[in-house]
Amino acid sequence: MGVNNDPESEEALLLSFAATTNTSGATTIPTLSSYHQIPKDSFNLAYIIYFILGAGFLLPWNAFITAVDYFSYLYPEASVDRVFAVVYMLIALVSVTLVVLYAHRSNNFIRINVGLVMFMVSMLVVPLMDVVYIKGEIGKYSGYYVTVVAVGLSGVADAFVQGGVVGSAGELPERYMQAVVAGTAASGVLVSFLRIITKSLYSQDARGLRRSANLYFAVSIVFMAICIVSYNLADRLPVIKYYKDLKMQAITEEKCEKELFSGSAWRSALWDIVGRVKWFGFGLLLIYTVTLSIFPGYVSEDVHSQALKDW
Repeated sequence: MGVNNDPESEEALLLSFAATTNTSGATTIPTLSSYHQIPKDSFNLAYIIYFILGAGFLLPWNAFITAVDYFSYLYPEASVDRVFAVVYMLIALVSVTLVVLYAHRSNNFIRINVGLVMFMVSMLVVPLMDVVYIKGEIGKYSGYYVTVVAVGLSGVADAFVQGGVVGSAGELPERYMQAVVAGTAASGVLVSFLRIITKSLYSQDARGLRRSANLYFAVSIVFMAICIVSYNLADRLPVIKYYKDLKMQAITEEKCEKELFSGSAWRSALWDIVGRVKWFGFGLLLIYTVTLSIFPGYVSEDVHSQALKDW
């Protein structure tokens, strides 16, 4: 019999070993029939859903920073992109830290759905406020402060959704994590493409800037609705249910034998994981530090070109 190099099959086999360990410590080897019962990802639907979710949790942030022309026009005395970056990233950092510390006491499914709804609410703030209150008028800084609060709310939502989606993808074969990462890249491409189109089609006056910004947020709101439907559909797919069932079997047995999720045991396991990934985390810290010191604030406010002008 040839060797099966399918990563999904390999991961399922390993999880099956964990799920079939009995209380005496003996391991029951899965049968060949159970090994071949792994459901297929029909039409790559689960992959597409995780791609959509990866794009979804970065789209609101991209919408806020891409509408910089509109916000700079309305609030000329504010360093809009710099403030947005600091507020969003700090709140997201604190929120995701709390999510990691208390993940064992919360439900990932609920957390992701709540985060997606929070994204929709934060995206609705800007266009609704523009219609009801701002109406394209310059200098209404109370609107600016409300927008900053919406950015902060979006940061909390990001922690809920990104932390949950990445954690969920980590429990599946590696191709689904690749789908999430590819989706995050697609998010930036989508909003950048929209910015090029709107900047080409709309005049750079008050009316044109309003239409551009409202388009960014409208697209984000629709996309969040798609994410909500897609995520709730994912849990019903046989391939997702299969891997979640394997995980739950393993967790149940570990709980019975070792009380893995007691407070002290959870903290011990958490710090063990932190120790294993600390250098990867340090690398990410450097990337974020360098990137956010340049983009979006410095690039949007301090870089100018005589040839390209406002492009």
